[in-house]
Amino acid sequence: MNGLKVNGINYDWGDVIIVNTLTGVEIGCTDIKYSKKQDKELVYGQSNEPIGMGNGKISYEGSITIHKTGVDRLNELARKLGFEDILGVPAANLNFTVVYANGYKMTTDTLIGVAFTDLSRGTKSGDKSMEIDLPFIFWKMASI
Repeated sequence: MNGLKVNGINYDWGDVIIVNTLTGVEIGCTDIKYSKKQDKELVYGQSNEPIGMGNGKISYEGSITIHKTGVDRLNELARKLGFEDILGVPAANLNFTVVYANGYKMTTDTLIGVAFTDLSRGTKSGDKSMEIDLPFIFWKMASI
């Protein structure tokens, strides 16, 4: 054992708060995933072994799962703002702030310039509620 002590406090789902700038209130979601990716590839010279690595474009994407009633509220607000639905809301109008607060330490990720890419619905036999997965892309992630 290395003698390091662990405080025993980890983040769990109850510690996560997600706020959007479209409504300014917490999003009642059941799942959120987001990532920053960078294209990378090996660069080759005269031999069969790589001589370096090339870095390409950075991209940001994610998905959020919301109950249908929450999606209906977002679509209603989008229509009040003059858009057909949340797919029409420009990325400049929407950010997500994801707060992880466990009573010990708080960290925040701000997803800047969120744009939803798909608005599909579905349900199956036995479902107790209807959840909708909303994939999105965004411009940048700022972490505090």
